[in-house]
Amino acid sequence: MNVKNVNFGYESMDKSLEPLNYTEDMIRVELDLNITPVLRAEGLLAEMKRGLQNLRKTSGMQMGDKVMIKIHATDDALKDLFSSDNLAKLGEMVGAEKIEVVTAELSSGQKVKIDEFEIDVEIEKLV
Repeated sequence: MNVKNVNFGYESMDKSLEPLNYTEDMIRVELDLNITPVLRAEGLLAEMKRGLQNLRKTSGMQMGDKVMIKIHATDDALKDLFSSDNLAKLGEMVGAEKIEVVTAELSSGQKVKIDEFEIDVEIEKLV
């Protein structure tokens, strides 16, 4: 679990729980299960990282190998995922010298599944 915020105290986030009588020796835990756009973007980025690392592994690449990655994604919902900031983060996380989002279909691309999306990815070892 990734925790972004912890509040200590006796006031409830859920006001419908306020009538309950809590004492100092009781512990109450509340979880906010709402998925915000920021949290969703972080999750998609983590899934993309996992997918790229798996692709590196199945392609026989080692941890120190530098690679170039091309991504072909057609879904508009993924535009924010492939911002220049996120591409830079992904590059650092997976050891890519360059990650490029291309509009043309990839001839030797492999599918990476991210949530409900399938993305074509081509990964090339740099010498």
